[in-house]
Amino acid sequence: MKSFFQFQLMLLVLILLLFFSNCQYDSLPILPSSNIILHDKPLDVIRANIQGHWKLLFAKGGFAGGTYPAKHNQYMKITDDHIIYGDDSLGVTLDTTIVWKRDKDIFGDNTYLMSYSDSRYYSFPFYEIVDRIQNDTLIIIDDVSDPDYLFYLKTKQP
Repeated sequence: MKSFFQFQLMLLVLILLLFFSNCQYDSLPILPSSNIILHDKPLDVIRANIQGHWKLLFAKGGFAGGTYPAKHNQYMKITDDHIIYGDDSLGVTLDTTIVWKRDKDIFGDNTYLMSYSDSRYYSFPFYEIVDRIQNDTLIIIDDVSDPDYLFYLKTKQP
């Protein structure tokens, strides 16, 4: 009986070794996470994690350093390299393409900055740090000397 058990155990170990030796980790899909630091990740990881519909909860910081609750159900929708901002009051306020730029951010870290232009309001592009997702809340930081920290909650599309 003991030798039969040893045979089964060795067979199981052999099958597991064969199974894991055939795995190709480079080809595994990148799955979104509800808790992940993003500013130090490769671009494909950042992009995979920020896809979807996000509702602005509040902004914090800026020149005055306060906390500002979101108004009118402000939202952001990201699909591939496309971004849409809007709210219940004004509808869609921005619909444009994201341009990713690898550069040093305001904290001195090399990261991918999310950039887009909104020629209706500013002639220069915005640069933002996609910092992290913490408990399904995406935190984006303006890449300026007195940054706003924007807190977005992952939601289902309305």
